Amino acid sequence: MDVMKDDFVYVDLPEECDDRTPRGIALGIFDGFHLGHQALLRELKRICRKKGLRVTVFTFSFPKGVTFGGRDLHHTELMNDRERIYALKSFGVDDIFMIPMTDRITTLSPETFLDTVVIKKLGGVVLAIGEDAHFGHRGAGDAVFLQSFATTHPLEAVVVPDVFWSGTKVSSSRIRALIAAGDVKTATTLMTRPFRLFCDIESTAALPRKKGGTGCQQSAYQSFEAAAGLAQNTILTSSDEADVTAEVVFQCPYPERSIVLSRGVYKTRIFFPEEDTDAQALSEVLMLPNAKTGRYGLTLVSRITRGLPHLSEGKSVVIEVLERA
Repeated sequence: MDVMKDDFVYVDLPEECDDRTPRGIALGIFDGFHLGHQALLRELKRICRKKGLRVTVFTFSFPKGVTFGGRDLHHTELMNDRERIYALKSFGVDDIFMIPMTDRITTLSPETFLDTVVIKKLGGVVLAIGEDAHFGHRGAGDAVFLQSFATTHPLEAVVVPDVFWSGTKVSSSRIRALIAAGDVKTATTLMTRPFRLFCDIESTAALPRKKGGTGCQQSAYQSFEAAAGLAQNTILTSSDEADVTAEVVFQCPYPERSIVLSRGVYKTRIFFPEEDTDAQALSEVLMLPNAKTGRYGLTLVSRITRGLPHLSEGKSVVIEVLERA
């Protein structure tokens, strides 16, 4: 059984269960790991503590870029796989089975999935799902099916009610719609964390900082254009070349699978994992030509408003979107 670098994160199924590891299992995608997901896992953790079970999540990865029914994942995700793993582990999950979505698993009937995968392969004695969850071929399994199955099999069914916020159900679809509309503050509330974008810097520039302030009225892209217009040699390979009074601007291709923010300027926090530092910025989403190929595509342009990090082309950054500017 293949294990990822993270402890107890498995990317395929065991041939058979080790009887020494009985599990309580939560089933779901957990994209965004929102209040509803947290309620599901909170109930499972309570049951697992009582019964002495390992808290386990069964979820999917999507290496082909499509999800159930062949739906394209292009610009639909709230979290990448690494984020989901981190969120689940931080919440106290012991084991994560993140199985690649293939016909081998999606064509299983609901009964076969529960009997073969959940009980026999994973050692599940408890299965927790949300009240509107579906599983098995064509999503034929649901809460009613699970409860009926559990009456004749060694599996306890736990169905957790939906969570509502301001009168509307909390769901990944709702959060995607909020982000697409630019309401990142409400999205943050429902996910209990800001929306994040994982990017690689494509190009950087420096712009002399205006005396008396940062000129926050100017958009990030206007800053980038101004920097490029002042002198072509202001493009940086390292912020060491920039004067401390300069504003640093950089652009990144928008992550292909991440849900697209509504056009506009946002207050953001930029994390630089290699240096374990961060900086405040203004960021916006635009259609711009790639600095090297000239091809137009969705691009994030960010202007650092506080802090002067070390920047270079190809450096990885995490852009945490806080609110509209």
